[in-house]
Amino acid sequence: FEEFALPCMEKIAVELKGRYPDLPLMVFSRGACYANEKLSHMGFDVVTMDGDVDRSTARATVGDRCGLQGNYDPKELIEEN
Repeated sequence: FEEFALPCMEKIAVELKGRYPDLPLMVFSRGACYANEKLSHMGFDVVTMDGDVDRSTARATVGDRCGLQGNYDPKELIEEN
């Protein structure tokens, strides 16, 4: 992943942001959340996180460089009565 995918993902982000600077970019690195810190430095606006990744840890990892999107349990969206 780090040898082949990350360099390509960076090229994609740089090229798309160069052509369309206002276009939000989201990257799905399913199964490779260990790379989210590096991805957050590549110009993506949103980085995904797997469902088993702690949200606080994910936020601390990417800081305020990008948004996070993840596999949230839909039950968490419903207020308990």
